[in-house]
Amino acid sequence: MFSVVSFTRPGYRCPPLSFQVRTPACVAQAPAGKPGLLTVEHPGALAAQVAGRAVVGALSFDGRTAALSTASALTVTPADGQTVPQRNPACGAWPGLKDGPVLRPSEEGYRNGVRAILTAINEGRVVKVVLGRTVEHQFGGPVPAESLTQALARRHPQARIYCCPLPGGDTLVGASPELLVARHGTVVRSHPLAGTVPRSASRADDEAAAKALLASAKDRREHAVVVEMIADTLAPYCSRLNVPSEPSLVATPTVWHLGTQLEGEVSDQQTTSLELAAALQPTPALCGMPQREALQLIDEMEPFERQWFGGAVGWNDANGDGEWTVAIRCACLHGYCATLFAGAGLVAGSDPDVELAETEAKLAALQDVLLEMADDSDERIA
Repeated sequence: MFSVVSFTRPGYRCPPLSFQVRTPACVAQAPAGKPGLLTVEHPGALAAQVAGRAVVGALSFDGRTAALSTASALTVTPADGQTVPQRNPACGAWPGLKDGPVLRPSEEGYRNGVRAILTAINEGRVVKVVLGRTVEHQFGGPVPAESLTQALARRHPQARIYCCPLPGGDTLVGASPELLVARHGTVVRSHPLAGTVPRSASRADDEAAAKALLASAKDRREHAVVVEMIADTLAPYCSRLNVPSEPSLVATPTVWHLGTQLEGEVSDQQTTSLELAAALQPTPALCGMPQREALQLIDEMEPFERQWFGGAVGWNDANGDGEWTVAIRCACLHGYCATLFAGAGLVAGSDPDVELAETEAKLAALQDVLLEMADDSDERIA
């Protein structure tokens, strides 16, 4: 059973949060529960612990831990016709920004990290490593997670918006473009993304950047590593698995991605979406290849613990259907602080300045909304 961690933290004024994932197709919601921590010995054992129950929550980046809540009142409804609710007045006013951002590592530190990873790649120790960074913002009060979630839904209507309470009172909020895995009936889907360039305000430059990404040998190598691992992991669970031979372009408001839509059919309907998600963690889209060596380099080079960053957020109903979103374009809200995460996939040919710019573009998906709301609060106070 779950090892329950109290969902309280001094300084919080909002009522208990509900879990929610909003996609262009559906909205999954569940009343607030107390997330419990489970050790993931292997995917099948995790699924067995919650068999026959609806659960919501998160999987850690390294795939070793799950933070799940039983969700007997889970509802999944079509997104058609649903509107994004207004900010909950019970959460109070949005707090103003208090201190400047704290970067981990610094911009030059990140470039140095990229150079160190490229050395490991050139030495043949790894093929790909995803190197991450965080930006921390301090506010004058608790950041209202529900208001931020609703603002992200308005700004990024095509993204997978999520708000996930975590043990200890933290909340993971984000606007991810990436589906890790979904299972509905016997149908399994995954939409991995890898290979990225920032978008441009100029239409001509933006179209040129997209075409260059699609033709980039470096980015296609990075993408192929991810698709191969996803396919190899899902194949033993499937009686049929379709893997397109060519990636497609996927647009977000801040970046272009290479993406591949995989679709298959599970050979055993007892295989749940949770088991599939756990089997895929950590994906090379957020880790690298070979996995063990990539994890070791991430641990050595990143001056922070990823925990839930780069993991997965999702739901699994009592029948085993569910959807799991890659936890990117996200922030962990803890007290008066919001910590944002972004990473870039490094392969042979990566450039430190280009990879830094990629993380800036990815951070902007959430940071622009976060700081805009804080600025509005400061103007109201003034």
